[in-house]
Order: sequence, then C-alpha cells, then structure tokens
Amino acid sequence: MGYLTTALRSLRENGVGRFDKQENRMPTFGMIGMIESMTRAENSLFSAEQLQAFMGSFGRGTEIAVTDVENMTVTNTRSCAQVPNEGTSELVTLNWGTLSVGFALSPYQFNYNQLAFEQELMRRWKNAQKALGKAYEVIIETMLDTNKSVVYDSSLVGAAADYPLTGDTLQVSTALRSLFFNDAKSILRADDFDTPLYVIGSTELESSVMEYANQGGGNSTNLGFQFMDYLFNYSNRVPVTSGSRSTGYIMPGGTIAHAVRHTPEQLANADAKGGAIKWSTQFAEELGFTVGLTEEDDCADISARSGAAEHTAGKVISFKVDFDYMTAVAYNSDDTTYPGGIKKFDLLS
Repeated sequence: MGYLTTALRSLRENGVGRFDKQENRMPTFGMIGMIESMTRAENSLFSAEQLQAFMGSFGRGTEIAVTDVENMTVTNTRSCAQVPNEGTSELVTLNWGTLSVGFALSPYQFNYNQLAFEQELMRRWKNAQKALGKAYEVIIETMLDTNKSVVYDSSLVGAAADYPLTGDTLQVSTALRSLFFNDAKSILRADDFDTPLYVIGSTELESSVMEYANQGGGNSTNLGFQFMDYLFNYSNRVPVTSGSRSTGYIMPGGTIAHAVRHTPEQLANADAKGGAIKWSTQFAEELGFTVGLTEEDDCADISARSGAAEHTAGKVISFKVDFDYMTAVAYNSDDTTYPGGIKKFDLLS
C-alpha cells in the first residue's frame, strides 16, 4: 500500500510515530550487541589498529598470521641434544561479505500528504537498519552454529554423563536446568576456558535466567550465585531446537569478533554528476556501527506516490544503505581433537 492511501482526501489525524509505533517497532539485536562488545574489548581478536586497517581495505583480501598449539615433549633428564619441539605458523584467510538495502522517496510526494518528508525519511532509515540487523544476526548465528565445539574434555559431558550431546549440542534435562550455568563454568574450565562468559540465547532463555537469578540467598534454595560470571544477551535470531524450551551458546570473552568496511567513495564523502550522487558514512544507532550511504537524485513519475495525476516528472531520491562485514572465530588448528570455545546448549522442555 503506497502513500496515496494517506493523501488528504478528508480530515485525518497524523498518527505516525504514535498510532503505528507497534507496526514499526524495532527488534533487540542481542547478537550484534554481543559481537560488537567482544570486538571492542581489551581481549578482542582484533586490535584497534587492525580494525582501522580493515576499514580501508575495500577490494582486498585479508589474512591473519596465527600459530598452532604446541604440544611439547616433557622428559625427566637433562640433555645436550637439540630439542626437537618446533612451532608451526599459519595464514588464516578472513572472508568478507556485503549486506545492502535501499529505498526511494520524493520530497514533493508529501505536498498532498499528511506525512512529512523528514519524518518519513527517518522511519525508512530505521526500517533499513532493522532489515540489515536481522540479516546480519542470521549470519552471526550461522557462524556460531558452524563453529560450535565438537570436543569436550569435561566428565560432565557425554552419553552416560549429566549432559549428553545431540548434534554436538549440550542437552540440559529439566532436572538439571536450574544449576546448568553453574556446571557450564566447570565444563568450560575443563577445556581451559575461564570466565567471564558470554551467553547469547533465544528470547525464551531469558525467562529461565531471570527465574533462577532471582532465587538468591534469602530463598530456601539459592540459585542466584551461579550467574555472577556471565554476560547474557538474547535474540530472536537464535532458533529454538525442536523439543527444547530454549537454545543458546556460551563462550569466553574474545571468542568472536567482527569488522565492517566501506567503499573509498563513502569514506571520502565523494559526489558525482554535480552532486546528484553523494556517498557518505553514517552511524547506525540501532546496529551500533557505521554503515555506508549512497544518495542519488533522479527524475521519475511520482503521481502514484503524491496522489497528483499530473505529477509525472518529479524528483526522486534513491537511498542505498550497505556495509561490508567480516565475522571471525578464534583460531582452532584442529577442531576435531582440540576443544573450541563455543558451546551450544538446549534447555529441554
């Protein structure tokens, strides 16, 4: 349904921003918030200098030098012989992708309309962020699922243990659900991972966390003690496994990170065709990072937009919002034998 439906044909009240606030509600981007927090942390996978270099790397590939885990041989004698322990280094390729969304508006389509151009532009800008954020969170969740640990050293995990695995995902029974986050710290420590721990869960997980976290020392059963080492985030882009109450991922800080970059034209605030095309960057407040903007003026038939049949040659502004992204997981030289930091879990129904 176009703008014609809101044209001034009769007395109407402008309900934009109030009456349609639920229609245009924003989701919570817990997944983006978590990866952005880890990226900016002191123990991030990337330094501030690397992130700055990534921003200007448009059109180029990215490689990171890493070293493999070194399993040194320990003996009980001294020797003059050369020690055969050797280190191994690798180059890891980091892959970039692009997300883009666009919309068009005419400043003059609102001459016969209760909506204001600036008001509608801000609404579309927020909806562009919503679309990009949802798409990006799906990408991040896929990365987490693809890189979840398939190896566990903890005796709490296994077919005959408290937490069996299905599809490399910890199965948390209803009987063990209330103390799972206490056990999870031990499970990660058995793999030499320490706190604090980040959790990204389906929105259904919040109900259980809030219930147990508020069972403090003043209650007959204290469950709140187990949560002090956790940072919880929630997202509707974490799908709940069939037969489960909620699903999530636990990982130590510094496990994942991301970077964004923009075109040289956007970084330079360039223009073309006498200013008819403009490039720039803009901080996307709903996403928490900058995106690239391209604005292009054109002439088009806007009669359907404005509601005026004669408006067949009007000004239209095309807006494109985009960014290049790179998501990364801490390097693991052999994830079939060496435990990874991402632990997926299902709280069973």
